Amino acid sequence: MRFMLFVLLLLSLVVACDDSTGAGNNTNNANNTNNANNANNANNVNNANNANNANNTNNTNCVPRPTGGFHVTVDGSPDGDGSPGAPWDLATAWAQPAAVGPGATIWIHGGVYEGAFTSTLTGEAGAPIVVRVWPGETAILDGATSGEDTVTIEGAWTEYHDLEITNSNPARTGGRPGTTVNGPNLKLVNWRVHDTGGGGYWTGATDLEVYGSLIHNNGYDDDDRAHGHGVYSQNLTGTKVYEDNIVFSNYSFGFHFYTEGGSIEGFTLIGNIWFLSGRAAAGTGTLKDNCLVGGLQPASRIVLRENLGWAPGPTHRGAQFGYSYEPNGDLTLTDNYLSGVTNFSRPWTTLTMTGNTFLGDVTGVDLADFPGNTHVTEQPAENRVFVRPNRHEPGRAHVAVYNWTFADTQEVDLSEVLSVGDAYEIRDAQNWDAGPVVSGTFDGAPVTLPLTGLVPAQPVGVPDAIDASEYTDRYFNVFVVRRVVNWCE
Repeated sequence: MRFMLFVLLLLSLVVACDDSTGAGNNTNNANNTNNANNANNANNVNNANNANNANNTNNTNCVPRPTGGFHVTVDGSPDGDGSPGAPWDLATAWAQPAAVGPGATIWIHGGVYEGAFTSTLTGEAGAPIVVRVWPGETAILDGATSGEDTVTIEGAWTEYHDLEITNSNPARTGGRPGTTVNGPNLKLVNWRVHDTGGGGYWTGATDLEVYGSLIHNNGYDDDDRAHGHGVYSQNLTGTKVYEDNIVFSNYSFGFHFYTEGGSIEGFTLIGNIWFLSGRAAAGTGTLKDNCLVGGLQPASRIVLRENLGWAPGPTHRGAQFGYSYEPNGDLTLTDNYLSGVTNFSRPWTTLTMTGNTFLGDVTGVDLADFPGNTHVTEQPAENRVFVRPNRHEPGRAHVAVYNWTFADTQEVDLSEVLSVGDAYEIRDAQNWDAGPVVSGTFDGAPVTLPLTGLVPAQPVGVPDAIDASEYTDRYFNVFVVRRVVNWCE
């Protein structure tokens, strides 16, 4: 018996078999309006024990804002000195003025920064430069006014936290600027990347870490096909780490580790959540692999651990390991929970699999040769809930709910994320700008999440791109938990 869930959900989706390699990166427009069906949805659940406003804090005192560092504002100037009273513009700060040395902190204040921006910031081992958004504010880099990539990161030994990268241009055909990352020893933490042309994380970005980010609705349609992957990446030396990202609904593939003449060696994926790659493209039946590792050259040194995948049925595309080259090198899968097809399309010299749960067809290998794994072939009788605390931001976590029982709500234990007395908010990862679906003050009891009435944000410029038949609806949902801090003015 196939899963009832998948039979009921998204019957109209026909798997697309386009293994094209176009790059792309685009996020939800900063000017998107909150969907009227979602902004104040009657199905949103404010837990009765947590009904206090999200602006409440542990006590009546506000938290002082940081001191020191250099400052950037929308109306900053290249003639400033980076102080709060004479801030820089973003382009100046990212060109690394002489005053910015290893170990420095650059604060980007809230607002919309329009144009294309290149960073050459360079710290050193043990003393990285740290770029952060000013606490309590949102800094949006909007590439609508430029044909160049919205963000290009060169430099080295620099961390970039909490940025939102988008493109408010409603034209979604014929190309779109995205994000390019080339520098070594970089960290990109807790970003939102939506409605860009796609994200390219290339060989020069050795030992890159991309962590805790929401990457969705990136790409564009063209005459030949849809272009734009959530993450398009190649590597040769060192190891790129992609951890605890939520990657979904991009125009083409989700994670796309592919090359024709380059290298795809050294990738570690931990705790990522992926689903419905290709959904944003025009029409229905456009789904692609949520994770592809393979190309025209051998892939090797590939590790996947604790990743969570969802597809609308056991025969819908999920993850593919291998493409055309064979044999590939070594691949290790540990403790992943993967719905949909897991396709080992080409042989691997060394394949290690333990503790994985496959909820869908597994092709290319015989699971009998890997006894430490579970193959689920019928509808599970109980829901599965995964809570993944954010190691860069205390009080933040991703929550994935596999609603195998078709329940309207789900109780979730957040005691490993929040402390009693913490103010918090919880947002639907598929529609961030609609605002919290739950908010309150944590009292230690399980928090109730809504699983119905959640509507995904449409791609910028295409308000009907995602058909109702392509919603995850109650069957699968992902949430972001954040502690709310009352910062002093």
